[in-house]
Amino acid sequence: EVAAIPQVTTFRTVDCTALEAVRANLGVSPLPVFVRALAEVCRDHPVLNARWDGDRILLFSEVRVGIATDTERGLVVPVLAGAGSRGIAEIAAEIARLADAARSNALTRDDTVDATIAVTNTGSYGSEFGTPLLNPGHAVTIALGVIAPRALVIDGAVEARPACTLSLTFDHRVLDGATVGRAFGALVELLQSRERLDALPR
Repeated sequence: EVAAIPQVTTFRTVDCTALEAVRANLGVSPLPVFVRALAEVCRDHPVLNARWDGDRILLFSEVRVGIATDTERGLVVPVLAGAGSRGIAEIAAEIARLADAARSNALTRDDTVDATIAVTNTGSYGSEFGTPLLNPGHAVTIALGVIAPRALVIDGAVEARPACTLSLTFDHRVLDGATVGRAFGALVELLQSRERLDALPR
C-alpha cells in the first residue's frame, strides 16, 4: 500500500533561536514545542491532518501525532492523542511516557492506533535532514533535523544561529505543492516567532 502512495518531500530551513529559547525556558526538548506548534498550524490548515480514503479526503478535528520512536525491536510509532488541547509540558510528559512504554514493550492498543499525522526526530541521532516515508493513513510526515549553528542571513548580514531543516513528506492525492507551501510556511513562521511560541499553552 505504501508503494501506491504518490509521495513528495519538501524542505525548509528554520531559524531555531526562538524555539531554543522557549524550550530551554520550559526545561523540555525541542520536540514537545514542535508538536504543539504543529497542532496549532493544523487548526488553520486542516488538510495537513487528513488522509486519503479510496476516493475522498477525510479531515480530522483531533490532532493525533504519531511519534517515531527507536527501540531494540526497531521503529515503533506510538500516538500522542489530543495534541491541540494539551500544553507543552503535558505533551513533553506524554512523549516521555510513550517512549518509555515503547522501549519496554508496554504500549497499549490505544497508544498505537489512529494517528492522523506523524513526526520523526532525525536530529536525535545527528542527521541534518531526511526524507520520511508516509505510513498508510497519514497524509503528512515531518522530520525534524538536528538543531545546530548555521550561517543565516539576517537583515542582510550573516550570523551564526541555531537552525534546523524540516522535511515534510506528503500524499499528493491529498495535498498539492501550493497547499503544502502555505501550511509549511505558516509552521516555519510560528517556530521562528518568540512571541507566538510564548503564547502557546504551557
